Amino acid sequence: MGMKTKGVLPQRGLSIREMNQRIAIQLTTLLQTEQNAREAYHNDDFALQFLTDLNQWNEAQLVKEYYYEGLKKLYRLNTMPYESFQRMLHEVDIKPYENNAYLKVIPWKEKKFGPWELSFGVFPAYQPFLIGDVSFDPKREGEEITPLGFARQPFLYPCLLNKDSIWMSVTPFEIETMKNPIEKAQGSVLTLGCGMGYFAFMTSQKECVSKVTIIEKDLFVIHLFQQEILPYFPHKEKVELILADGIDYLQHKNLNCYDLVFIDIYQTVDDGLPIYESLKKIESSLRPQQPWIYWLENSMIAMKIMKK
Repeated sequence: MGMKTKGVLPQRGLSIREMNQRIAIQLTTLLQTEQNAREAYHNDDFALQFLTDLNQWNEAQLVKEYYYEGLKKLYRLNTMPYESFQRMLHEVDIKPYENNAYLKVIPWKEKKFGPWELSFGVFPAYQPFLIGDVSFDPKREGEEITPLGFARQPFLYPCLLNKDSIWMSVTPFEIETMKNPIEKAQGSVLTLGCGMGYFAFMTSQKECVSKVTIIEKDLFVIHLFQQEILPYFPHKEKVELILADGIDYLQHKNLNCYDLVFIDIYQTVDDGLPIYESLKKIESSLRPQQPWIYWLENSMIAMKIMKK
């Protein structure tokens, strides 16, 4: 069954983030099938024209025209600038991601290591997905831009499951949000959190990077990485794995030998925010010589602002 638009209209009191999540659900409903699109907009004023044009337009046109018309209704309370969400959604060329060096080199296969499992996920054609970190203007309430993309073809991606829940994946979102720390990496790099080794792979490829030290506290993740991922690194000799708690390592080890610290020990912004706030206090007290870069830092700063 499709989702009725009336059932997910944003209400007064919802945060911008909650409103965006509800709208993303609606957008998924609209794009996935023609039947769902009919049901989702069954009770809207422009439904008849929508159904007439449905058979003449392609899905991308439907997104740009009718979904944005729907947004005008969703935001009729003026709780967020309409133009802000309009800048969130765009069609994505999936080929550059399919040709990503990491995805091309690592021969993925499903395998379990204790509570962890290597597996695959898929974004169906026209299903919206996150495509980058948020941007925002702290001076304008509600001006939080969450980039959403959709592609005309399905996209298969590798993921790491923990008790059947996706803990880590290599999707366009991860690829885009790690571009900045990868670009800044040079010399000796310290990274907290192993995950699927994407950051370590990409940084070890750089000539200006001499060493990548990974701090990981889960022994199963280390075994998985050492057996299924690291052997395929073109420059695996640069990679060092240390079994330790990342926060403890930062507090008790001499970090002067590192030229960059990249922190990725949380799954989402929700569980990452308290870790981020704690680590920012540690960073402030240590006054490190090298930059500390946090995955999804913009999103966590935006969340802090929205909570005030």
